[in-house]
Amino acid sequence: MQSQAAVTKERLVVAFAVAFAERGYLAVNLNEVLGELGLTKGAFYFHFRSKDDVAREIVQRQYDLWESTQQAALASQAATLDTLVDTVRSVCRVYQTDPIARGGGRLSSERSIIQAELPRPFVGWIDAFSELLANGQARGDVAAGIDPRQHANLLVAFLYGALMVSGELSRRQDLMARIDALWEVLLPALTPPASVPRPAAPTASS
Repeated sequence: MQSQAAVTKERLVVAFAVAFAERGYLAVNLNEVLGELGLTKGAFYFHFRSKDDVAREIVQRQYDLWESTQQAALASQAATLDTLVDTVRSVCRVYQTDPIARGGGRLSSERSIIQAELPRPFVGWIDAFSELLANGQARGDVAAGIDPRQHANLLVAFLYGALMVSGELSRRQDLMARIDALWEVLLPALTPPASVPRPAAPTASS
């Protein structure tokens, strides 16, 4: 069983992640969040030095999550484009359900105003998708003529753009539909000649 201190720390991290995701770093007031939790400043400072410190913890947790997702994708033995589709779907589901992912994402976009060293955004996903596509070319299940890094950059830019737009316009309810639109454009360019089956794009209801 978790100790009471560990439970309290987790409550703090989740509550601040929700607040950062919804209001942004500058608008989050330490006293307000602690009041909502029924906790004292002493409880907060037992675990964190400052609001910057809890922000750093949230972003680091998000990056740890993404790193494990990236490594799983690279280790997959499934067809490369199936893995690519499944990995992007997994990222979208996490953003729809996980406050740490949403809070970490917003904090990363506001890194210039946070007085803490944060992991550099985007590059991990660009590297992972680039390596995945290059490995797929070597296996023969990704089109030989594409530039893996160029397409990885395109995919990451579209994915993060879709996350932001969907979050603002529909609170992420239409996220999968937006990703469907990406696959309609991108999958034909990534697919080898017609003799190799192409993975089906996810449906918005799945």
